[in-house]
Amino acid sequence: MSTYVITECGGHCPTQALGMTSEGRPFYFRARGGGWALRVGEPGWPLEYVDWPGEGALAGEGSDPSFGYMERPAVEAILGGLLGGAA
Repeated sequence: MSTYVITECGGHCPTQALGMTSEGRPFYFRARGGGWALRVGEPGWPLEYVDWPGEGALAGEGSDPSFGYMERPAVEAILGGLLGGAA
């Protein structure tokens, strides 16, 4: 099973999280406007999503009842369900 490390998590409208999986794949989580999405890049891509050479793979998406004011435990629950346990 994969594990991951969150390097940044916070903000409001959008709530965003950045991190890296144990396979060396960066991820970007964003919650805004009633929805959230998690994208995972390729090994070797930079950590910052804006520097990725492409969009990455859509690992999951869903509804966000907080409308971009998601708290970190809620973000961690989503990431844990999609990426495995936190390292």
